[in-house]
Amino acid sequence: TYATQGAFRIRATGTGDGQSLTADAVAVVSALPGPSITFSPSNPRTDQDVVFTITPAAGVAATNVTIEFGDGASADLGPISGPTTVRHRYPAGTFTVRVTQTNIGGASSVGSTVVTVSQP
Repeated sequence: TYATQGAFRIRATGTGDGQSLTADAVAVVSALPGPSITFSPSNPRTDQDVVFTITPAAGVAATNVTIEFGDGASADLGPISGPTTVRHRYPAGTFTVRVTQTNIGGASSVGSTVVTVSQP
């Protein structure tokens, strides 16, 4: 498992029957797909909870998911395998919400959205 993007040289060597064989290859590791995050209501007010739905990236085993609400609060959701909801209440303002998904190898990917909350 690779924790970063890039091209990595791989060399395998085997011996048997008095012979040795070496094979070289290159593994190209691209960025992990990020988790998706949606919220409702679409125009939240300060007297409403904002309900976030977090869906881990398909094909990536999420061993831990955290959400940063953009107002200094955060929550550790632990491992999730499907859509998960989280509620949060905000003061008036605009907030960038970040969801970080970490896989079994320790690599992370991020999804984000912006929430603007108004007075009632």
